[in-house]
Amino acid sequence: MKKLDDNPDLLEAFAKRSLDDPDFYKAVQKGDLKELEELIKKEKALKKQLEELSKDPQTGKTDLNSISEANSILKAEKIGYIENPKRPNLKSGDPNIDFKIDGPKPFNWADIKTPIKPNKYQSAIDQATNIAKKIYDSDVMVIVDLKNLTKVEKKEVMEYILKYGKASKYNFLNY
Repeated sequence: MKKLDDNPDLLEAFAKRSLDDPDFYKAVQKGDLKELEELIKKEKALKKQLEELSKDPQTGKTDLNSISEANSILKAEKIGYIENPKRPNLKSGDPNIDFKIDGPKPFNWADIKTPIKPNKYQSAIDQATNIAKKIYDSDVMVIVDLKNLTKVEKKEVMEYILKYGKASKYNFLNY
């Protein structure tokens, strides 16, 4: 079997990549090209999935918001919150909710909410109120990505949503 030691340039490239991904790191440590090739295939598939999920179902185009939603849903899938996300097909009558999912039951849909950094017009609690008070069907999971908030704001938002919303509908990212 080929070893990475045979190709120092390739070894360096993989070593840089392995800083971001523990699986790459382990494969580089072993020097096993076959395992690294498999990881590269998975990464290419993930990039293709991200590209598809980044298309806004209303416009068919990609924008910053749709990319953010796609990254959030993929993170939720990786954590195990949801299964097999797809964008809805609005032309065939799917509801205008961010993603169609295959569970867990009873959920068939996922809506991504990403509070922005609070400002003088909208506090973290104002945003949490809007999220918690929105009425959803029973088959919609709400995934709240807290990536834009400070540690204190994250805690406030989570507590508020769980206090005033239906707790079983909500999952949080980046808390």
